[in-house]
Amino acid sequence: IQTLIKTTRPMLMTMGSTARRNMSSHNKETDEEFDHRWKAYFERSNIDGK
Repeated sequence: IQTLIKTTRPMLMTMGSTARRNMSSHNKETDEEFDHRWKAYFERSNIDGK
């Protein structure tokens, strides 16, 4: 089990840092842009299967 821990820990640490790095490259969205996007999403006429 010690061997398993030694091999998986570095892999998990690498995966976590890669995900953070990729997510930080996105454009920043203002609060107003976020609100407008979600308001438009929830005001769709077909959202409840109508």
